[in-house]
Amino acid sequence: MTIMKRIRARTHQAGSSDAGQITLLAIGFMVIALALIFVVVSVTAIQLDRNRLWNTADDAARFAANAIDFDAFYVDPDPNLDGVPITDASVQQAVTEYLALASQPSGSLHQVRITQAHTPDGRTATVTLEGVSQPAMLGWFLRTFSQSDGVAIRVHSSARAW
Repeated sequence: MTIMKRIRARTHQAGSSDAGQITLLAIGFMVIALALIFVVVSVTAIQLDRNRLWNTADDAARFAANAIDFDAFYVDPDPNLDGVPITDASVQQAVTEYLALASQPSGSLHQVRITQAHTPDGRTATVTLEGVSQPAMLGWFLRTFSQSDGVAIRVHSSARAW
């Protein structure tokens, strides 16, 4: 018997006991790949919801910065103030009005609420919004294991009135 025939015989005998092992390995890699895809898609959905909430906060802050306080501007004007005067009450009212009039952020973002709306200096409107992102692929996991509705998102934005 030649050397090549001996090598083929040994590899054939050794290979027969490993039959079907590659299928198990392939299934394991597929499970890991699918889990990775689920996580990446869910994180992307959360990031998109954060961007939507941030855009809403930016728009609300801009709307509030342009909301004039009628009494401070017309009734009792400050001659040293250049620009549009705003107060905490006018900022809060403007942000509430904006969120009521504007369409709510779409996607998997829910429970949007105003955490803070004020003016630190009488010219800058500062808005903080919170919401809950419920990613489609990870939502069942969060409800099952963490007893939460989703991932809490908080954004902060400010706009200055000129």
